[in-house]
Amino acid sequence: MQNPTELTTTSTEPPQRVTTQWGRTGADRSWSGCLIASAPLFLAPVFWISIYIILAAYDGSLSSFLSAVVEQGF
Repeated sequence: MQNPTELTTTSTEPPQRVTTQWGRTGADRSWSGCLIASAPLFLAPVFWISIYIILAAYDGSLSSFLSAVVEQGF
């Protein structure tokens, strides 16, 4: 009869460790998903620079700013 406190294994392989990955570090993430997730990082400064230009150069007129962007480009 076996001692109940002894642990017997029939396999020679070590037990597999199960890890949970959180956030954007998963192995199943694509590059396009990472780029979409990082879009606010790049778009926020462009937005605030545009707001500053609108307030400083166009006296707060969004329509004047947009017409200048259409004519001259960003």
